[in-house]
Amino acid sequence: MGPPSADHLMISFARIPVEIWQLRSLDDCDRRRRLIQSAPYPQLVRRLAARSEVLRAVLVAAKSEPRALRLEATLLVHADDLDLFFNSCTGYRAQYYEAEALGDAANRIAIEAILSSLISRALYPRTRKPAGEVARASLEAPAAKLWIHQGSWLRRCRLAERVLIVPRWQAGLSSEQPRTRKLARWGSLAPAAETRVVVKGAFILDGRPIELGKAPEARAGQLHTLGFT
Repeated sequence: MGPPSADHLMISFARIPVEIWQLRSLDDCDRRRRLIQSAPYPQLVRRLAARSEVLRAVLVAAKSEPRALRLEATLLVHADDLDLFFNSCTGYRAQYYEAEALGDAANRIAIEAILSSLISRALYPRTRKPAGEVARASLEAPAAKLWIHQGSWLRRCRLAERVLIVPRWQAGLSSEQPRTRKLARWGSLAPAAETRVVVKGAFILDGRPIELGKAPEARAGQLHTLGFT
């Protein structure tokens, strides 16, 4: 696993104050302390990457353009590491709360930390180009993204599990748009037991990234405003 780049280490990543990053109805006092006293973001990334394992890394064709391929991967990580990375006041979502551009920088540094391992595991069937060439282009494109695996904690979420109460994100609950209300509800979830991370690169066609699916700026806006995407 490679370290975060020097450029990103120069960025001043955010620590959201407890008056905003409110953890309500969280009975585990030790976990609450960890989430509000977490290490700076680059340290969370290094720990997550160093203790991760690549479960799957394949190149997948776009449905609308079969010649376009992107890398899709699943990593196995430690639940405690992912809890801090995703839910803490210095974590991935906290950087998007502070600013969309800062969140995108946080996304980039996380992908760079695991890039070499993903490229080495990428499969590239039925093509003349080497796997690494397209896999690297897919991950280096601005649209590449990393996210927690949306497992049973999301599908079976209960009101009692909505413990991360961030006022700006909660404002989305009063939206007239059902999708906005749903994202705001999901934004208040703070899963503690998930152990998988999903990485999706950009689609690459003829050696260049192309825009398919949700635009990166739309994703950043959702995370900034609602805490989920």
